[in-house]
Amino acid sequence: MAATCSKYVAKHKGTPGTLTHRVYLKTADNVPISPFHDIPLKVRDGVYNMVVEMPRWTNAKFETSKKEKLNPIIHDSKVYDGVERVRYVHNVFPYHGYMWNYGSIPQTWEDPNFIDPHTGVGGDNDPVDILEIGSKVGYVGEVKEVKILGVIALIDKDETDWKVISIDINDPMAESLNDIEDVNEKMPGLLPASRDFFRNYKVPRGGKYNIFGFDGEWQGREFTENLLEETHGRWRELLNRESKGKIMTENTSNAGSPWHISKKEARDILKSNPPYTPGAAVPPPDSAQYVSFVERTVSEPVCSVVEREGVEGEDCNMVVEIPRWTNAKMEISKEEPLNPIKQDVKKGKLRFVNNVFPYHGYIWNYGAIPQTWEDPAHVDENTKAKGDNDPLDAVEIGSGVANRGEVKQVKILGVIAMIDEGETDWKIVCIDRNDPLAEQLNDIGDVEKVMPGYLEATRDWFRIYKFPTGKPMNEFAFNGEWKNKAFADNIIKETNAHWKALMTNKGVADDVETKNTSVQNSHGLITTDEATQILNKIPAATDAGPAADPSTQNQCFVKRTVSEPVCA
Repeated sequence: MAATCSKYVAKHKGTPGTLTHRVYLKTADNVPISPFHDIPLKVRDGVYNMVVEMPRWTNAKFETSKKEKLNPIIHDSKVYDGVERVRYVHNVFPYHGYMWNYGSIPQTWEDPNFIDPHTGVGGDNDPVDILEIGSKVGYVGEVKEVKILGVIALIDKDETDWKVISIDINDPMAESLNDIEDVNEKMPGLLPASRDFFRNYKVPRGGKYNIFGFDGEWQGREFTENLLEETHGRWRELLNRESKGKIMTENTSNAGSPWHISKKEARDILKSNPPYTPGAAVPPPDSAQYVSFVERTVSEPVCSVVEREGVEGEDCNMVVEIPRWTNAKMEISKEEPLNPIKQDVKKGKLRFVNNVFPYHGYIWNYGAIPQTWEDPAHVDENTKAKGDNDPLDAVEIGSGVANRGEVKQVKILGVIAMIDEGETDWKIVCIDRNDPLAEQLNDIGDVEKVMPGYLEATRDWFRIYKFPTGKPMNEFAFNGEWKNKAFADNIIKETNAHWKALMTNKGVADDVETKNTSVQNSHGLITTDEATQILNKIPAATDAGPAADPSTQNQCFVKRTVSEPVCA
């Protein structure tokens, strides 16, 4: 596999998901190079090169290898239970993998023997890390030309580990971002979220919270560019060492260095690797789908990977319409016979929800509670608003990513009363009865204890998710407070009664299709043969549909400090 850009080509070797996977870089004229030593630090004044190691919203822990000739990008590994395995970062709520394109700056080196005056500790022995905050999702081995905006001084295991923040010069936002203050103004929340990520991302696997120099404050562009010049100078010293150390410095472009090699020698290095076999790829472990919860005010992690036995309590069914971390706006159709799940359409276009930072699509498995109906003729005594003419919505907060159309048996935990364009739109929160955390969650109060931040983020998501499309922010009854399981159970019973009236009394809602194969005494009951005939009239599924809307790669930034009301 070869991924191309104007100057460089990413060449894959080995099998994805295994210790053999390597991504080498070559020039456009097919000369193998080192992403550490051969790609220039600068393209021109004010524009720097960046090598993407981990694209946004991915979990595989890739890094530029210091131990192998030509420094391929490798899938990092660690010994677990005596076995070396490839690594994946946890999804530390509310983040999905890495929240930016993450990589390294070529021709820089954080010297472990140099005690940084700002942090008081030596470097981490790596190229300088960089995060790119533009809208486009990169790919492993992509070389981006970026504008430097600032830096934060992470201290990881008593080593200096600078994290530079940048933006692709071709990104639509690039012209408006020139220094660190611009990021706060144009992308509200990104800087504190980035700091939060770096502080917490190792905690779910038993690591310690990271700390920062400068009390965690981001430094500006001028400071960062001076830092890059310093680390570039240390890289130059590294490259020109006569004695071979533990860092491989073979290169094809620095003719004066002791470890310059010929094009043939470079090609032989690539040939020594096994061929690229994507068909044999090993999928990531289930843990790469899990969400981990880290308490921001205590020293111990609370994660969603625990042992559990047994199930108690009453369950409901939930139909999954939209799996977690997806954007396509799917919903049960009220207008079509047998109510298939279909993609919503607005103004002739398929709908996708925006990625409102820091969220990636939907942050839970989202769907509906069957045999419920929010009657638009019924004014709810709590919200003083009519129903939205849909089944009850449900968010399932378990660790797994569900399949569209999957029917889950869930424990009901609570509910929030959203008011959407003047209509009552209850949002039930629940958890798959087979989830590892299900035994610990029995009511709404348990969610905050075991999954800190999830309820607040869920309310925030529902409040703002339509805002990027020009709609007002949504409001809530009860001052936005979550109601408990008993209250939610009553809402389900009430809307089930409305559904029963819909099914047994003609004329209750002529715009809702009631055909079914199981509800006796309903006016929409049909035979299985009739139902089969309905399905047979639908075109067979194909993969020939249109590509996902480009907006599904973008991120939207919404200021929470606005004048729109939060509560009803």
